[in-house]
Amino acid sequence: MIDNVMGKDYNLQLMAPLSTAEVAKIVGIHRVTLEEWITRRVIPSPKKLTVGKLIVRLWSSKDIDRLLKYRSTNYNKKPRRKKAARTKAKKSKS
Repeated sequence: MIDNVMGKDYNLQLMAPLSTAEVAKIVGIHRVTLEEWITRRVIPSPKKLTVGKLIVRLWSSKDIDRLLKYRSTNYNKKPRRKKAARTKAKKSKS
């Protein structure tokens, strides 16, 4: 009911900031892929928070929207397997 009145974006703004692992799971990519995109500056790094010696990225709904847009246009998740080499035994049976 609130979604219809306030709109979908309203609920996203009330969300607590998410970790990189949580965002990767939501978007449907591996955490390492997301970190590589940040390192290569394919997507902008979200706000960082230092907790002791640990640096944590805090993802907002705007950051997630940007990531979803990038993923939908640039990420093609297809397995890239090499074809198995045929052995002589298989060739002789044919």
